[in-house]
Amino acid sequence: MKLIKNLLLAIAFVLIHSGTMAQTNESYYKAVVTEMYIRSDAESSWELYQKNGTTNITIVVEDDFISVQAQKPTIYRIFKNNTEEINTDKLVGIRYLGKDLKTDEYCTLDIVKSKSSETYLISIIKKNMNFRYFIDRN
Repeated sequence: MKLIKNLLLAIAFVLIHSGTMAQTNESYYKAVVTEMYIRSDAESSWELYQKNGTTNITIVVEDDFISVQAQKPTIYRIFKNNTEEINTDKLVGIRYLGKDLKTDEYCTLDIVKSKSSETYLISIIKKNMNFRYFIDRN
């Protein structure tokens, strides 16, 4: 009887533990504006290449991933052990090292909030390209 009780307790522990481990924190957002910048080699500055003022792109933020559900969906892995705080006159947030799982390229992921509004920005920098997704929380 004691063996059965211990076995049932062990099975219950495994089921409860695996159920909590399978849960992830997912948040869904809509990017209302997107921008793409290209770094100018001559000036070492970012130049606006394309701006989309009315978009409806879903961004899914999970514990270790950011998924951009655009025309060509992409998922980025976030490495939380390599972060840098961002605190400027206008923005506050965190810069992460990331990896584009589709192209296997490393990148930086900035998740910042405007200090003067409820606008958030997710900026993804890969090589000489910067993709910016603006999320309005109003």
